[in-house]
Amino acid sequence: MILMREFLVFFSAICFISQVSSIADIAKFFPQISGNLTKVTWANSINTKTIDKILKDDNILMIKAEIELDKKNGLLINDLSLDEFLNKLKQSNTPEKVKVGQGKGANLDFKSIDALTEATKDKGLIANAAKENYPLWLGANILKGPGNLTEDPLDSTKFLTNAQSFPDIVLSLGWVTTNISGGYGYENDDIKAMKKAIGDNHIKNTLNFHVRASLAANSNPQFKSLLQETDTLTIFSGSDDTVDVKKLKATILDIGVDKVFLDVPNDLEEKLRLDLSKSGATDIVISLFNLALCILVVQI
Repeated sequence: MILMREFLVFFSAICFISQVSSIADIAKFFPQISGNLTKVTWANSINTKTIDKILKDDNILMIKAEIELDKKNGLLINDLSLDEFLNKLKQSNTPEKVKVGQGKGANLDFKSIDALTEATKDKGLIANAAKENYPLWLGANILKGPGNLTEDPLDSTKFLTNAQSFPDIVLSLGWVTTNISGGYGYENDDIKAMKKAIGDNHIKNTLNFHVRASLAANSNPQFKSLLQETDTLTIFSGSDDTVDVKKLKATILDIGVDKVFLDVPNDLEEKLRLDLSKSGATDIVISLFNLALCILVVQI
């Protein structure tokens, strides 16, 4: 009986440590997703006309804001200033809403080094936002990836050096890509280049990698060599992209729904049917088993 008691206390301690150290902050901020990151919903079309509606929509959990630097008007998300966006987000995330999982997080996706430099100088806007109690990411495409590219990535060293000033913020890193058919995916060299950029700049932040769905479907081995324990993917897709749904679903389930965000058009999300996956049922069984053991520990 003593041995059983010691085992259960040890097991519950491990469960607690796992909860504290390995479950992403975003999963705690949105308890309703039960650790399934594919259930996180996204808003992308942000401007002065849509922002208030988006902030009032309890079904939206994360907002992706693409940030440009305008010489006349400063940092903009379309026609909405970054300063106004962050203020509105702060006001929307009241303690009452956050407590019941109705707060919102933001991925600030920078389209130029100048925009990032302006946002991070003197640790102003970003530093203040980072103090708030909601998920905040800094993102950019910092490398060239597969496809017929017409766009250049941001300078990886400049981006990562700037972002390094905010060690508690998630960095969402990606490759410039285009939609290409024929079974193409992210190459081993793409992964090596990303690892090198991260290592050369001594990045310690939690990392998210945003990847194109049509390429991600053919890149499971590459992702496994890329992702560290606390890293995640965000899978995105263009409305006209050709995606092998079966292979993409297999990749997501193999990596785990606790490590994959999904920011894709509704029709692709419906085809994936991740809500009906066996892994989700398995996660529930495991969670119930863990809960039962924790209750047993308390009773003993």
